[in-house]
Amino acid sequence: MKHSAFNAWKMLVMALPKGIASFVVVVAGLAISLPLSVFIVGLPLLTLTLVLCRRMMESENEYAERWIRGIQHNQPAIGSMKSPEKRHGWKSFLSVLGQKRSYRGLIYSFLQFPIGIAAFTVAIVLPATVLALMLSPLAYEVSLRMYDFVLFSNPRVFSGMLPNLEPYQLSWVVGGFGVLFALLLPLTLRVLGRFYTSWLQEITGAELLQSDERSAKALEYEDMPQAENVDTNPLRLVSGLKDGRPDPKDKATRAEMMQLISKL
Repeated sequence: MKHSAFNAWKMLVMALPKGIASFVVVVAGLAISLPLSVFIVGLPLLTLTLVLCRRMMESENEYAERWIRGIQHNQPAIGSMKSPEKRHGWKSFLSVLGQKRSYRGLIYSFLQFPIGIAAFTVAIVLPATVLALMLSPLAYEVSLRMYDFVLFSNPRVFSGMLPNLEPYQLSWVVGGFGVLFALLLPLTLRVLGRFYTSWLQEITGAELLQSDERSAKALEYEDMPQAENVDTNPLRLVSGLKDGRPDPKDKATRAEMMQLISKL
């Protein structure tokens, strides 16, 4: 399935604001709830922080799963993370504090910020660099006519690679490289989107959860009673045997063979 390069670029760009939001939530939540946990007042705040971090982690993972499966954003992703059953009272607090996925949400909130910075930087720098290379001939003309400055004239940079070309010709060569990089840019964005999705699946444990669901479904299928054979009187080519083999010249044998073929 062909994934959208534009959606991959959008996912990488949005990783930074989501990383900032998750980092602010986890730092502010822990800074307020941990000191107050001594007086039991901070336990609900700590639980709220864990729930928010986990929800942000699962939401971003579902967003990445919809991209990797080629599903529209208004459709649920197949095999996406399902929220646990809602509980009320102190049992809900204890269940959240005792779940490993809640602390995975904390790790996600801390690491999403630097990863978001890297993803945002790459998603902005790559298209900008490709566009700058493609516009090299135009930049050469503008700098020469408006500022009387000759681009691509540094002998230390270009004399060793293409010594026999003029600066104007070098601008077109650089523009050609920009076109080549532009053709490779969608593939590069898809690869970066896959790396980002792999990071989310690793931190959320999505692959492990899906494998457990598949194992549970396989066990349920094995426990199901097998369907009884509908054909209680299967055809057997017992008539018209010749030397232990069906005789095609026998009418009964041909009739049984035709019935067997019609059932197949």
